[in-house]
Amino acid sequence: MKKLISIVLLGLGLFSCENDEQNNQTDSVISKENTVVNEIDSNHLSTENNTENSDHYTVTAIYTDSIGWGYQILNNEQPFINQPHIPAISGVKGFASEDDAIKTGNFAIYKIENGVFPPTISEEELDSLGVLK
Repeated sequence: MKKLISIVLLGLGLFSCENDEQNNQTDSVISKENTVVNEIDSNHLSTENNTENSDHYTVTAIYTDSIGWGYQILNNEQPFINQPHIPAISGVKGFASEDDAIKTGNFAIYKIENGVFPPTISEEELDSLGVLK
């Protein structure tokens, strides 16, 4: 019985040493991988910054016979936000003019570019823009 315990303990000791060696190898692999990951992260961050800087928002006025004027915001010429009526007011009513729709759309772009998303526009902001009549 003592021999079996000694063999088991000896086996555990060897297993333990092997695990330590494997752990050391794993640690060095992890370190190398972390370095690679850090390099990728640096590249990824610069790519994100380039993407962020390359976002180009534009607004176009849209007209619907039954509603009136609205706006559409494009991101790099792709539809991003479609707002066919005045936001924040009850009912479905379009802006009175193309200029009012564009002014409001530009305000929404201002909010997006300053980190506000979704670019919710309140009735007070619409009043400040002078688009409520």
